[in-house]
Formats: sequence, structure tokens, C-alpha cells
Amino acid sequence: MIDDLDKRILIEILKSGRISQRKIASKLNISPQTLSYRIKRLIEKEILRDIHLYINPNFYGLYRGYIATDSELDSGEVSTPIVAVFECIDGLYLYEIAFRDMREFNSIVSLKPPGKVYASFIPSQSFHHRSLIDRAIVEQLSINPRRSPRNIARALDISKRTVVRRVKRLIEGGMIKLIPIIDLSKSGVIMFSAISRSIERFIGEVRPHIVWDFTLNNTGMIIMASRDLDEAKSVIDIIRDRDKESMISIKYRYSFYRYRV
Repeated sequence: MIDDLDKRILIEILKSGRISQRKIASKLNISPQTLSYRIKRLIEKEILRDIHLYINPNFYGLYRGYIATDSELDSGEVSTPIVAVFECIDGLYLYEIAFRDMREFNSIVSLKPPGKVYASFIPSQSFHHRSLIDRAIVEQLSINPRRSPRNIARALDISKRTVVRRVKRLIEGGMIKLIPIIDLSKSGVIMFSAISRSIERFIGEVRPHIVWDFTLNNTGMIIMASRDLDEAKSVIDIIRDRDKESMISIKYRYSFYRYRV
């Protein structure tokens, strides 16, 4: 049986993929032993299922965009990498895709039959030079997202301090993010998203509920989580009041993919 503490633990894990269990326990005002027992139980129940490293397509020099479709995309009909998919309770599928240019993006948006693509959105992009060391660190983390800085430093023959500094910069720059994969149907956690070109209108009010922020220059997508529908509705009402053009959806399943370029 999932209780309120389990939900709070799951939401903190969603927010803080690399944070220590001790810090989570302190934030929730429980003992590390209680937290460890609860997490072990969530894993045994297959509620907390995996950890994935999200890599922003901009890291590889690719653009990123979102499309909402009324049916699943067949990987055979999409020429660009699928980064993530969120399945929504209203029947839509929200995809993040990586693409090289607008021709590739438009080729997906114009997929047949007509009406398959419900909406599309391209947020602000951030292209910066990524060094060979950055690429090597990201490759190590993509194999094992929880690999310690010490082990990464040993594998790459660089200092631990260098690894810590570069990982922090990559996270703060939105290039990488640790994504826990949980079974929403078993967890009792309500996950929902907002895609907007005016995030600044409401982000301050909803920030406590944000678990993942995929925005740049106040455009993009934020993923939020709450412990019940009433709490989720109050947050959604705030967003709709501040930005009537935002696209909001409630999720029941999500997947992230490791893609190659």
C-alpha cells in the first residue's frame, strides 16, 4: 500500500536524481534508515524502476522540439531520434525529438494521415562547444547514471574535481538531467506538464511542484508532480490563469531513450 510518505519520497527522488539519500531524509524529516527501507520497498514493488540520463539534443549540436500526437509514432516513420515520450490521460502522446534542421522537424509535423500531429512546439535552444572531456563524462554517465565522480575520474584519467565541476556545469546548463523512472499507475503520484512560451508568468508560483525543468529563456516544458488530484488541479488553475495559451496535460506513463548521433 502506497502512503503519503511514499509519495513524498518519490517526488523528492524525481526532483533530485543525484542527491544523497541522507539529504532527502533530512528534507523529509525522517531517518536515513526509514528512507532506505522505503526506497528498497518501492524498488521491490517495481514502482521505482530505473534511472535514466537525459541528454539535451543541443549537447550534440541538434535542435530539440516537442510534438503532441493522437497515436504512437512508429520509429520506422521517424527519421530523427526520439528522446522521450509522455503518454497522457487525454489520449495524446507528447514526444521530445531531436532534429538537425526545420526540414526534418516539418517532415514529422506533416506526417500522414492528417491530424496525427495535434500540436508542435520548438523552445529556445542553447548551442555551446562541448569538449572531448564533456563528451567522455556524458558517455560514462549514460552507461551508469549513478556512477560516482571518483570512478569516472579513474576511467578517464582526470581529476575528481574536474568531473564534479564539469558535471555541475552540464546540469546547470540544462545539458544533462538524471531521470528516475517510476510506475505512475502504482505510485499514486500525479505527474503533469506545461509547455509555454511565457514560463515566467507562473513559474514562481508553481516552482515547489516542479520535478524537471526543460526550459530556456522562459520557453519550453516543465514537468510537475503532486500527491493528489486536488493539489494538481490548484497548480493547473494557476498556470491556465497566467498563460491561457499554455498546453497542459496529465501523464500516466513516460519513457526516455538513449539515442545515438
